[in-house]
Amino acid sequence: MPPHALPYPSGRELEVMHVLWELEDGDIKEILAMFNDLYPPPVSYFTMATMLRRLYRKRYVHVEVRRGRNRYVPGIERERARNDAIDRVIDEWFGHDLLALVHIMQERLDQRAARIARRQKLAAQRRAGGT
Repeated sequence: MPPHALPYPSGRELEVMHVLWELEDGDIKEILAMFNDLYPPPVSYFTMATMLRRLYRKRYVHVEVRRGRNRYVPGIERERARNDAIDRVIDEWFGHDLLALVHIMQERLDQRAARIARRQKLAAQRRAGGT
């Protein structure tokens, strides 16, 4: 299977994966509790079960039975998922042109640095009593 042949997780499914990567494994109640604390609006037990089932079908999650209970574990490491996502962006949005992506990222970094510098300058002026 090519490195990024796994189907895309939805946005909410990706949030479930972030919880699983943090927990390393968990039953549905543990995952649901942490998910609802971190990602509003809260979801029901049945919605979480559906998302975990979809992630299982997409091979992002494995199920282990321990003491008669299902434990969900990541089926893919976070770093591999990140790398796959970057590969997909490069391949699908930039036509395999990594330099185009690097150029855009540099522009974004420059813009962000300029915004931060402006904010710092304004904050310093306000602290000094200027406008």
